[in-house]
Amino acid sequence: MTPVLRSYSHDTWQEGGGPARPLRDAATGEVVARLPATGPDPAAMLDHARRVGGPRCAPSPSPSAPPSSRRWPGTSATTPPSSPS
Repeated sequence: MTPVLRSYSHDTWQEGGGPARPLRDAATGEVVARLPATGPDPAAMLDHARRVGGPRCAPSPSPSAPPSSRRWPGTSATTPPSSPS
């Protein structure tokens, strides 16, 4: 049986509701999955993203900004923090 797609929302996988319709491969027309008629509440998803993800997604410094004004979020560094090895 073709799987019904789920949405990752609020830090968990969410099942949709209602009758599912086919999702077809654009090249072959083969049914690759089914889409539920309804999914997670978009307003609740946006609220969660703003509260949980927003603080973690601060914009990176603009490359065109003067070097003295480039600061990485949460630091006083003018160069990106190094990745852990």
